[in-house]
Amino acid sequence: MGCLGRNGPEHNEKTVSGIGEQPKDVVSGKPGLLGGNGSLPESLRITLPLKDKYPVNFSGQWVFNEDKSDIGKTGTGNVAYKMEVEQDDDLLTVKKYSIVEWGDDRTTNETILLDGSEMKSVFFNSPRISKANWDEVSKSVKISSTVKFTRGGQTTEMKSSEDWSLQESGKVLKIVQTSTGFSGGETTVSLIYNKQ
Repeated sequence: MGCLGRNGPEHNEKTVSGIGEQPKDVVSGKPGLLGGNGSLPESLRITLPLKDKYPVNFSGQWVFNEDKSDIGKTGTGNVAYKMEVEQDDDLLTVKKYSIVEWGDDRTTNETILLDGSEMKSVFFNSPRISKANWDEVSKSVKISSTVKFTRGGQTTEMKSSEDWSLQESGKVLKIVQTSTGFSGGETTVSLIYNKQ
């Protein structure tokens, strides 16, 4: 009679499955696609595209829509009638075209960094410092600027902000500008641009 002990040939305890075995398909019982380490073979791996850093892109040619804008009593003298915008990750390159009475159109170039870096420029021959960042809540670009004007030996600081957002599936660019005047009063205008 054979031995019925734990080490005998008739020992019938179940062994732990899966250890040292190649993973198998649950339905067919055949070896599965996963290798011994549980990963897909190199030939079956798919590289997914990286998610864009920003969910919107302001690139395009934009034309000012005066009828849809709310400029109050400020007038359109300093408003660009056309803008060409190129967005490359954290960088916005903006070319603005403005009408100048009794002269050729004025063209200005601006570079906007969306990573919060300090940007230095000149505004009406005065130094301007700006910062911009992407606001995830409002899905807009927020730009804050400070300009220091020096007249008669006195320095006056003027602060302003801009809020850029896309509407109507990216066909409309809305820019809300808020600025403080020399007297301290605050002015807000809403500029609407249509994509061409």
